[in-house]
Amino acid sequence: MKMRLKHIIISLTLLLPVMTFAQDGYTYQGLSYSMSVPTGGTQDYIDAGSYRGINYEGLHELTPKLAVGWLFGWNVFNIELRNETYVNDNVTITGNQFRYQNEFPMLVRGMYMFGAQGGFRPYLGVGMGVIYNVRRTDIGLYSLKTDAWHFSVSPELGILIPVGESTRISASVRYNYGVKARDLGQQSYISFNLGFVLVP
Repeated sequence: MKMRLKHIIISLTLLLPVMTFAQDGYTYQGLSYSMSVPTGGTQDYIDAGSYRGINYEGLHELTPKLAVGWLFGWNVFNIELRNETYVNDNVTITGNQFRYQNEFPMLVRGMYMFGAQGGFRPYLGVGMGVIYNVRRTDIGLYSLKTDAWHFSVSPELGILIPVGESTRISASVRYNYGVKARDLGQQSYISFNLGFVLVP
């Protein structure tokens, strides 16, 4: 059941950009740079912020106040720890650790838009989907890897700022929360995003 739900969410996320082009109304898509701060289970593993992230995102205005959207993201966290002990099942290793965590959110989003079409558009939104999480710990010659798909809920606050007839600067703050999955517990982080969207 969990695998079927994951495949349905991924399929909807992939098809949403295609489906929205066939409808009337403003449709925007573009890229944004993402900086992130780990929280929860992510912070327990890596407590350093990340300056490495990118999103492909878009939205379609269903009405002057309501929009649906999509997002594919990639955020990378990493840290170096000196003379740390790593315990995994029955394995205990001590040495310098290099920890990496790659987060790949794939979301379908709903947004409530403020302001007038064509002007400044603050919005409140929430995304639902999955986050694919890849965690790796390197200690000397050893490399330990864990990955999992997490069901995700991601509330966000953002704004679209017009800079031309078909171009908008996008800025947002998003809380990405992934529930416990397989060998990884709850994972979460806050992302600060700045980019642009265009009317294709």
